[in-house]
Amino acid sequence: MAKDLPVVEVKAEEPVNPPNDLVILESNTQGLTEADYPDGGFDAWMVVVAGFWINFLGLGTLYCFGVYSNYYNKMNLDRLAVIQFIGSIATACLVSGGFVSGMLAEKFGMRLITGIGVIVMFLGLLLASFATSTWQFMLTQGFLFGIGSSLSYFSSLAAISQWWGKRRSIATGIAASGSGLGGLVLSPSVNALLSSVGLSWTLRIMALLILVVLLLLLPFVKQRIATTASKVPWDIMVDFRFLLLLGAVFFATAPNFIPAFIMPTYAEDVVGLTATDGATLLSIFNLASFLGRIAVGFAADIAIGKANSFIICTFLTSFSMLVIWPLCHSFGMLIFFALVVGFFSGAYFVLIPVIVGEMFGSARIGSLTGLAYVFSSIGYLGGPPVAGTIRDMYGYVPVCLFAGILTLVSALFCVAVRFTIERKFWKMA
Repeated sequence: MAKDLPVVEVKAEEPVNPPNDLVILESNTQGLTEADYPDGGFDAWMVVVAGFWINFLGLGTLYCFGVYSNYYNKMNLDRLAVIQFIGSIATACLVSGGFVSGMLAEKFGMRLITGIGVIVMFLGLLLASFATSTWQFMLTQGFLFGIGSSLSYFSSLAAISQWWGKRRSIATGIAASGSGLGGLVLSPSVNALLSSVGLSWTLRIMALLILVVLLLLLPFVKQRIATTASKVPWDIMVDFRFLLLLGAVFFATAPNFIPAFIMPTYAEDVVGLTATDGATLLSIFNLASFLGRIAVGFAADIAIGKANSFIICTFLTSFSMLVIWPLCHSFGMLIFFALVVGFFSGAYFVLIPVIVGEMFGSARIGSLTGLAYVFSSIGYLGGPPVAGTIRDMYGYVPVCLFAGILTLVSALFCVAVRFTIERKFWKMA
């Protein structure tokens, strides 16, 4: 086993902001170039492996919420629009907690905060197994699980960024692909468990799986670079480039989970498929997401550039929602839609951190990505419930149009972001 690399301490320049400025804790990576990162070795790859499994069990559980949603809908827990809030709260807590999660990880250590997040995820699902009403599921499977996944996800993401420089998009893409593979495996597994042992024991089994697997991998979440307090200027919120990025993030995240949450119900109501078929569609969606996140990492680093990759993926995601989804009246068409939207919609999770690094420097990835995710939580919280309300009032085609138009607006913001990085259209950016 390779020895741990020595801790690198790089002093940041003393900020000139007033003492009462917002304090953000992040890695001292100022002055480091891509050549200063290991970009390989046992420890670097094991951090990626740990991140992969955090995505597999944390975000993968969120990606299979459509199975739970369909189950809750059939047991008449509440109206579909209200049920969607359970998954939306979890997703919103995941992303909005990124800012605080990053600060806690930098202050107390990435491994400790990841471990706390694992325990909170475990408690969220365990307590949900005793829930009997919608608000209790919102509090446990929604709020608690979302907070726990946020603590674990952002801490592991920060750890990966300390070990990878030139190939950071590839490493992040491999780790992020765990959520797609997790949804692929967990969707039919959760559906089978719900059918065989019921809701309560399904949640308990999932809780125990998360606790055991992720605690075993916790020692590999290693922090390579010492962290200190640095300050983010308040004027970042009036930086035009950052505002454009926030626009791209918000309009991408509002519809991002709508297909995954709605697809199983759509499959039963419109096409006449079974719950098992709906779970199969989620598995196909997540398989495509798994492959897409790896592919976009390679495309971003090697082929066409980070911003260009984001533009292409966002436009094609919008196309799939606006054109393909409304035409889905058979199992085969739904499979095709799941493959397309799954492959391209996952680019957001891979590319936002690396685009932030491209625009503002790697020293500010943690804080500025966290800020972007805070704003994206508004979209995550509102998107699926609004889609559920539209479905209850007008049917499924308006849901497709709602999701597709929002994604198209995000694509236009992505184009604007790209030209702040490189104005020449034909160049890699």
